[in-house]
Order: sequence, then structure tokens, then C-alpha cells
Amino acid sequence: MLLACHFRDVLIPLVCITAAAQSQTVMPKPLHAYLRTCRSASLIALDSKLTGTIAALVSDDALVDLQLQVLPQELLKWSPESVTWIRGATGAQARWAAIDGKGQVVAKGAEPPTAKALAEILVKAGLRSPVSILNTFLKAHPENQEARAELIGLLHSLASSRTVKALKLSPTKPGFEEAVDATGSAWTGSGKWLPESDAHLSAEQDLLIWASLAKELETHFRDPAWAAAPIDFQGYFAEAHSPMVQAIYQRHLPRVREALVQRPRNYQLWQLWVRLQGSLPMKPVTAFMASLEPLPEALGARGDCPPSQVVGLLVADARRRKDWSAAIDLLMRKFEEEFPEKDPAELEPPRALEPRVAAMRANDAAETWKNLAEPLLEGLISLGQENRTLQIIQRVRQDHYLKNFDQRLRELAKRLARKDLATYWVR
Repeated sequence: MLLACHFRDVLIPLVCITAAAQSQTVMPKPLHAYLRTCRSASLIALDSKLTGTIAALVSDDALVDLQLQVLPQELLKWSPESVTWIRGATGAQARWAAIDGKGQVVAKGAEPPTAKALAEILVKAGLRSPVSILNTFLKAHPENQEARAELIGLLHSLASSRTVKALKLSPTKPGFEEAVDATGSAWTGSGKWLPESDAHLSAEQDLLIWASLAKELETHFRDPAWAAAPIDFQGYFAEAHSPMVQAIYQRHLPRVREALVQRPRNYQLWQLWVRLQGSLPMKPVTAFMASLEPLPEALGARGDCPPSQVVGLLVADARRRKDWSAAIDLLMRKFEEEFPEKDPAELEPPRALEPRVAAMRANDAAETWKNLAEPLLEGLISLGQENRTLQIIQRVRQDHYLKNFDQRLRELAKRLARKDLATYWVR
């Protein structure tokens, strides 16, 4: 069996040097790191006025199969050296560009092209659909489970995009609930939205959109070694709208649970369980979690175990059932990891940070509050343990980067219909 890196080198060539015009200039690290994540090519809006137009191109039917990505404007803002490099490769007149996985500019222009015209340019430049590349690879190496798992992730991304468009869904509108990510970063863009809408595709739509993924999923789970090759699902839980995929998930969820009982420290299995469980109609997950007691401890740099997405499912479950008893222990453990008790003498005083770092710290602090500390307080109040909340608040208050903390406490008290708590918490 070929090593995984072999098929990934075929799919995503490593980025080392610039295009021919920039052959002596090393690519800046932030841009290099981002392009290495691209499975195809990245579109860049060099003129901020074109940001929305360029972003809309990637989901157009003419381009969706190429699975293009859009270079985040934040990267350009925080890495001026990347802007300088791109400008050197594209020329001063370009207002947008497309850079492939080798760091070569394959398209550019002053006016945004139509999706059809851009597709023709990219295909002519040699860009191929990542799905077609992997399909070709798997015909020669059908035993390569890691390549198949990668293919499943790509097919899921395509089907998700088409489902959102077919059902006219949008994560920014009511009908969606943000899942909990206690780290504020580990789940960004990889399953952040749990479905609240019960809309389903028609049988014809389902077959057209999800059949390719369904076929590969069944092939994957037929392999006795399926658990050794984690599936890299990304994005919204769109398969919750596919009766076909839901049936497959329902059939294989018990096998994933059995595998987790045997290997409760396996991070990838936890991720797969979250995907399957979170895509099915929400049922209590407490019985399964209880079967794994005591829960495994954190895995350190590799990631926490169980991952923070599990906290999200438990919180969603607790809110639906209005019963926090099963979630509170895991929430408290995650909180202790994030906010260890410190002696006042050990606390670092606030210090000036460069704007980019300060913004990142503030965003992380806000996410941690929303996804961990706030649900913990909500759970303690629900269980009648108000006396434990003051210690939680005291530790969170030590985070100098969390803005408007008192206002957040007041808003939580209002949402819980306990205005008395605002006085209790804010002194």
C-alpha cells in the first residue's frame, strides 16, 4: 500500500518557490502555509471592493468542481509581506488573481471574470478537479484507504455546497445553531453549524447530489481497516438534509461507537462520531458518554480528548432536554484546563500587544466565553448551583482580553430569565 503522502503529493504539490517571474524570492511563510492547505487553487481579491464578487465565484456551478478557495482578507491584512509577494508576481494592475498549489499565478486581471471564463482559463492552465485526480489514483490503488477517506471529504464538500444552494440555506439566518468549540479555533470551518432546519432534499435531488459520496462511504466502511483511515469532513452538516446519507450514518453509527469503546483516546474516531451523531436527528447522547466513564484525559499538543465538538453535542443535547447533569462534568473539566486556578501573585498584568495579536487574543477570549464558560454557567444555574458560579466568573475575569465581560454577564442573566443574577454576578 502506498504511503498517504504519495497521493497527497499528487493532489496537493508542495509550495516551495514563487512563479517563474519570482523564482529567486522565497514565498512569505503565512502565504506558504495557507497555500499548502489548498487542494486546487486559491482566488485572491487584491482590491477589497472585489472581495464579495470573487468569493461568490467559487460556489458557481461552472467552478464548484475545481474546489477553489478564497484567500482570507485577514491574511493580507496581517501579512503585508504576502501582499508584496503577490504584487510582485501579478503586477501592479491586477485586482484579482488565482494562485495554484505550486505558488504559480495561473490567472489574473483588472476586472473580475465570469465563472465560465475563469473555469476555461484554469482548465487550460492545467488545473484539474481534485475529485478526478483522486478517482484516477484510486483506480490504480483501490486498497489505499487514506486516499479514499480524502476523496470522501472532497465529495462531502461538493455535496454540501450543492445542498445549501438547492435548499436555499444560510448559516447566518435563523434555523441554524452554532455548535460549541471550546478552543475557539479547532472547529472553525469544519462543522461549526448543526442543523436545526428539518428540510430534506427530494429523492431526485438526493440521488443527484449525494450518490457519489454514498457509494464511497459504503466502500470505506466495508473495509475491515476502516477505523485506521479517518475521514476528513469539513463544513456544515449538510448531510442532515440527505435521507440517503442519514440512512448510511444510522447503519454505521453503532460500529463507530464500538470502535470508540475500544479506543476512547482516538481523536479521529471522536471526530467521526461527532459527524455521524450530529447529522442525525438529535437523540440523547448521555448514555453513550456514560459508557466511556471515566472520560480520557487531554492528549496535550495533539488535541483534547474527547474533542471540543463533543462538548458541543452535549450542550445542544442539554439545552434541548433542559437537563445539564450529563454535560456539567465535562464542561467543568474543560474549564479547569482552560482557566487553571492561579495565585493572584502569578497573574500577568495587562500588556500592550501589536494590533494583530491583540485582535486574535480578544477573538479567542470571546469564543472561549461563548463556547465554554457561558454554557458552564448556564448548566450550573439550571442545576441550582448558583454558589459555584462566582468562582467561575472570578477566573474568567482574570482574562484581560475578554471585552465587555459585565455586559456579557447581564445578557446571560436576561436570557436565563434571572435578572437577579446580574446583581449577584456584577458587583
